Amino acid sequence: MPIIHKAVACVVRRDPGQGPALLCFRHPLAGVQIPKGTVEDGEDIAAATLRELEEETGLTLTTAPDFIGTWDRDFADGVVHRWHIGLLPAPDGGPDTWRHRASGSPAEDGLIFDLHWLPVDGRLPARLDPLFAPAARLIAAALA
Repeated sequence: MPIIHKAVACVVRRDPGQGPALLCFRHPLAGVQIPKGTVEDGEDIAAATLRELEEETGLTLTTAPDFIGTWDRDFADGVVHRWHIGLLPAPDGGPDTWRHRASGSPAEDGLIFDLHWLPVDGRLPARLDPLFAPAARLIAAALA
């Protein structure tokens, strides 16, 4: 069974008086998502997480992700996508929303992503594209 590793960058901010919020983006073709992508051959998962974050959001972080778990997505052809869920603290003073032109992936190069923050609560899985629901549940449990 072939395994393709995916790096998921879960940037979390904590505003005083509010619960944690997760950085998400509206993909123009595929709903609300969390930054993620394929780990390249020979690439460290932590490095891939930071690279995917920069390609999909424009954020450049240097802090190593805190990996909170994995989730396997099985396909009918026997291929498994193993999602590595990494938490990262948001930089101080960032905007509430912004737009970013994606790079790094032939399928997404040039697409414009609208970035925003979603509260990490029991409704988070329903606010994301259904593909991201298992990851959202891991995130919510880790931050509870």
